[in-house]
Amino acid sequence: MSKVSRRVLAAGALTAALVAGGSTAAFAGTPSPSPSQQTVSPNFGYNPHPVHATPVPWQFDLQQSDIGLLAPAVPINVNDVESGVTGILMRNWHDVQLSPTVDRFQRGPNSVTLRHDSLFGADLTKNIRTCTVTLSQPNGRFRVIAGTGTGAGFQSRGGRFDLQAMLSYPLRPRTGVCPLAFVSSRTLLRSLVYNTNIGLPSPTFDDVAVQGRADLVRAVPIHIFSPTASPAATDTVTP
Repeated sequence: MSKVSRRVLAAGALTAALVAGGSTAAFAGTPSPSPSQQTVSPNFGYNPHPVHATPVPWQFDLQQSDIGLLAPAVPINVNDVESGVTGILMRNWHDVQLSPTVDRFQRGPNSVTLRHDSLFGADLTKNIRTCTVTLSQPNGRFRVIAGTGTGAGFQSRGGRFDLQAMLSYPLRPRTGVCPLAFVSSRTLLRSLVYNTNIGLPSPTFDDVAVQGRADLVRAVPIHIFSPTASPAATDTVTP
């Protein structure tokens, strides 16, 4: 998810507490002044402790592809994130890589930002004959760290993703040798994570596919009804 990486219904609770006024006993004579009844004034206050809804499953699919990157071809690019029918609904959202471990899915004012494992956790395989690199990260972890619009207010639990990627490199024009033969897998993986130049030509094709799954909850502050009682007057008895 390096190149890669909530709509939940909130449940609110309304509570009420009643404070009842008491009366004093008369021993003899007439009470003066007359006992006053305590009054209850409603006080709608803010509850700083959020209530979490029942977790809702969320699944997303991400596809990033580039082909025809060598001139004079006109490159074709795909950058699309889609989700299912629960959680954060996404249709034709796009992925923006903010760092090797943070990606933001967005469309207009709606977004969700994920922190995830980097590609250092992926298995890299080089095929010198076909001059391709494949990456596999079948059990990466992620969590939601921010959101806006329809993605605002969500938290995630148990986020896991499966990443599969392939990059194709051009052969050297004079010799037909694959340039990957001169780069170690460790150096290549590091260059992919940090997007650094290690002397390789640009790939002619790249494809990254990610499927993610998590349970989402939305934290919602609730306003509670909290009545308060006004002080009662002191009863006095005139003998």
